[in-house]
Amino acid sequence: MSGNQQEFGSACKRVEEAGDKIKGSANMRDLLELYALFKQAKIGDCNTGTIYRVPAVRVQFYCVSCDSNTYSAARPKYPNFKGMSQWDAWKSKSGLAQDEAMREYCEIVKTIFVEIN
Repeated sequence: MSGNQQEFGSACKRVEEAGDKIKGSANMRDLLELYALFKQAKIGDCNTGTIYRVPAVRVQFYCVSCDSNTYSAARPKYPNFKGMSQWDAWKSKSGLAQDEAMREYCEIVKTIFVEIN
């Protein structure tokens, strides 16, 4: 595991442990950016229209991931504004290398935690 991946893993754990504290403190733009960079780092480009079926996993209205597999569906529609925003944010990262997405994710997490504390 590279240093970048270890730092990314630590940042993800930090965000998960902070939970609602981040949701209450970070602005929506930062949260969408975190979402998009996380998806880009873990999965890569959002590949709209392709659905991979896996037992016990139901693909819903926006792209989701499961460890080493990628699942995606078409862009969410009205009235799913949250799903639409998440999909658009991730789609905007298309072409960004996964290592670069990990690095950017870590930087935003550091910024958010400086603001929270």
